[in-house]
Amino acid sequence: MRSAVRPGRLGGALLALVTTLLLTPAFSGVALADTFTADLLFDAQDTRPGDGRCDASSETGRQCTLRAAIQESNALGGRDTVALVGGTYSLTLPSPDNNGDGLPDPEQRAATGDLDIRDETTVRGAGLEETLVGATNDRHFQVARLVTRSRISGLSLTNGNGVTGTNSGRGGGILVFGTLLLEDVALRQNQGVFGGAVDNRGTLTMRGTTVGNNVGTFGGGLYNEGRLAIFDSTIANNAANRGINDNGGLGGGLYNTTAFVELTNTTIASNTAEIRGGGIANFSGDAGLLNATVNQNTSPVGASIANTDARTRLENTIVAGGVGGGNCAGARTVSLGNNLGDDGSCNLNKGGDQEGADPLLSPIPDDDDPLAQIYEPRRGSPAMDAADGDACPAFDQRALRRPKDGNGDGIRRCDVGSVEARTQGSTPQGPAQ
Repeated sequence: MRSAVRPGRLGGALLALVTTLLLTPAFSGVALADTFTADLLFDAQDTRPGDGRCDASSETGRQCTLRAAIQESNALGGRDTVALVGGTYSLTLPSPDNNGDGLPDPEQRAATGDLDIRDETTVRGAGLEETLVGATNDRHFQVARLVTRSRISGLSLTNGNGVTGTNSGRGGGILVFGTLLLEDVALRQNQGVFGGAVDNRGTLTMRGTTVGNNVGTFGGGLYNEGRLAIFDSTIANNAANRGINDNGGLGGGLYNTTAFVELTNTTIASNTAEIRGGGIANFSGDAGLLNATVNQNTSPVGASIANTDARTRLENTIVAGGVGGGNCAGARTVSLGNNLGDDGSCNLNKGGDQEGADPLLSPIPDDDDPLAQIYEPRRGSPAMDAADGDACPAFDQRALRRPKDGNGDGIRRCDVGSVEARTQGSTPQGPAQ
C-alpha cells in the first residue's frame, strides 16, 4: 500500500473528506461483524442468503464463492469482510431477460450479473497480481446509493462488460452510486459506454490504483459525475471511441461532467480520444491536478486536457507530449504555478511555470504494479527541483519520500510531476519520452 499524501493548496477540502472516510470504522481496522473467505473460484449463488453461512451448495461442507459471500454480506448487514484467495475468479451468471426485449433485466441482489454491494462491505484480495476477478456478461461490482462505506483492495478486475450488462453501459468494471474506496486495485481490459472501467455517480476515492487498456465512449478509463479523488495512481492506454451514435470519443483517460475531481501524484499517459480530451475531457466540471504527469496522450482537440464550460487547475504538474491537437484546449485552464508544458497551449503564466520546455521524461516500471508505466525526470530535466515545496506532497507516486536533490546543487527541492527523480548519480539517462 502506498503512503498517504500531504495536501497542497488544491486538495485540502477534498482530502479532509477522504481522511474522514479512511478513519471511519470500515476502513480503520476496527473488527468487522463477519468475515467470509471465498475460496472457490467458479460462480454460484448462495443457497440461503442471511443464514450466516457462505455456502453455494446443498452438499455437505462449506462451499463459498465470491457471489455467495457478497449475498451473505448484503443479507446480514453490518461491517463485513469478503476475503479472496489467490487465483482467478469468474463471474459468469448472466442477468435474465424476463421481458424478451433482448436486454438483461436489472437485479440488485447480487444473484446474477454484477455483484451488488448493498451494505458496508470490504472486499479484500491477496494482491493485484495474485487475485484476479474476470467478468464476461456484466461489470464486476455495483455499489448501491445508500452504502456509506465500502472498500475494494488488493485485486485486479478484468474483462468486465458494461455494454451488454445492466444499467445502460455504465462502467465496464465498477458502477458507484454510494461511497467506495479503491486501494491497490488494477482495472484492465474492461469496456463500457460511460467509463470503460469505472462510472462514478457517488463518492469514489482511488489510491494506488491502475486503470489501463479499457475502452469507453464517454471516458475510456473513468466517467465521473460525482466526487472523485485519485491519489498515487496510473490512468494509461485507455481509449474513448465515437460510439454507435457518433457522439462520444470524449476523455481517453477521464471524462468529468458537472462534477468534482482531484488528482494527486497521478500519471495520465498514452490515452486516446477520437474527438476531445486525450487525457482528460472536463465538461462543466471542476478538476484539479497536483504533482501530476500528463504525458503522450492523443486527440485532435486537447490531446492532454480539453475543457468545455469547465475549469481545470494545475499545480506542480507536467503537461507534455500531446499528439494530434495541442496539449490544452478550451478556456479556463488555470495555473497555480510551478507547472511545465512543452507547447504553449495551457496558459501557464504564474510563478515558476515553464512553457515550451521539454520535460525529458524516461519511462520506468511501477514497483507496485509491474504492468503500469510511469515517468521519471531524467538527468537535465527542467522538472527537477522546480516544484513549489509548500504544495508538494511528502511522498511521490511510488511512496518515495520527497524532496530530493535531483540536480546536484546541494539543495533538496520537489520535482514537478508525479515521480520524484532519484539523486543525480542514479537518475537514468535513457531516451526522453
